[in-house]
Amino acid sequence: MPNKSVLTLKKVVSVLGIPFCVAALAATSGLLWPYSDCADPCWSPDGNRIAYTNHASIWVIDTGGSQQIKISTCGSCPDWSPDGSRIAYLTDTGQVRVMDADGGNDRMLPVGASSISWSPDGARIAFSSQGIWLMDGDGSGTTSLSDIGGYADPVWSPDGSRLAMQCNSENPCGIYVINADGSGITKLVSNGSSPAWSPDGSRIAFCRENSGYSDIWVVDINSLNEVNLTIGTGFDTDPAWSPDGSKLAFVSERGYSTFICVMNSDGTGRRTLVG
Repeated sequence: MPNKSVLTLKKVVSVLGIPFCVAALAATSGLLWPYSDCADPCWSPDGNRIAYTNHASIWVIDTGGSQQIKISTCGSCPDWSPDGSRIAYLTDTGQVRVMDADGGNDRMLPVGASSISWSPDGARIAFSSQGIWLMDGDGSGTTSLSDIGGYADPVWSPDGSRLAMQCNSENPCGIYVINADGSGITKLVSNGSSPAWSPDGSRIAFCRENSGYSDIWVVDINSLNEVNLTIGTGFDTDPAWSPDGSKLAFVSERGYSTFICVMNSDGTGRRTLVG
């Protein structure tokens, strides 16, 4: 689904009667909102940059926080191709598009989705749209992996043999693992969403809501041992592993703003990168 910045912009569009992308530009320029609305962090394959969404625009920032570039004025849910040359993303209407990593050569793929994930070899993209689907990197060859409408947010295992996904039809959401051929669906976590597979394949990070708050957790694939990494009184969501597995980027909401934060994979060394 479109993130909350997109939904808020639509409300502004309906009131002011201005084009959506004009509203997005005004928002990112600080003309409509003085606060940050960051979401959807995704590391570049070389680990040097993070793509993210802020007020319905896609930005890229280096992991030191010194350089920040807007590469698309309308979009959300960016996902790097494994070779780092392209970024897939969603428009405000859920259309899948792919652009070069610098924002050029933007083109539309013939599918709509609520989430997307490149396969480790770059040959396919998994996406959710009333179930989990796979397509070739150019948008052709669409096949259904699971036609159960409640499944969403697919993410590939590092070896490309499985995908993790959340089940929105459960309350609370559960996290499942499925083979890349559609067989062997297994429940992994009873209360969790936004799964993110570690680069070594041994763990899955996810967010869990509890008592009105949300924290980042990690579950061991084999032992099923779960560890809470961000115990606090806020909303920490959307975990994303660094390519070497040493860090996690995530979204943290405090008050009226959401930030992109980075921490070590054991939960220590938390810092704000954007916000």
